[in-house]
Formats: sequence, structure tokens, C-alpha cells
Amino acid sequence: MVWRVKLTDRAARDLDKIGDWYTQPGSGPAARQKLRRLTQALRNVKTYPYLGAQSRHDGLRELGVEGIG
Repeated sequence: MVWRVKLTDRAARDLDKIGDWYTQPGSGPAARQKLRRLTQALRNVKTYPYLGAQSRHDGLRELGVEGIG
């Protein structure tokens, strides 16, 4: 079963800015790999909605993405 991931407007804007940063001229292959890891994590959440730790906020979960920091 595939679930729907709903981003807040702020999260969507942040992701757009992250994508712009990682794909700017001269960013290099490591930056593009980080962007791929981030987008793959979002795809994984759609398929496996219980990935990550339960948040202190009701109904939310938190998922760290290794190698993008």
C-alpha cells in the first residue's frame, strides 16, 4: 500500500530551496547524491509510513537521512 505524504507549504518551499542549492552550477556530484538521498527518503516514507521514530508531536514521525548533513 502506498500512502500520501503531505508537506506543509513551508516544508515544500524548503525542499525547493534545498534542490536549488544542491543543483546550482559547480555543486558537484556529491551534492546531487545528497539530493537523491533526500528524495529517496521521501519516496520511502510513502511506501513505509512507519519509518523513523515517533515524534513528540502526536501523529508525526521523524526520519533522519544519513549523508546529507
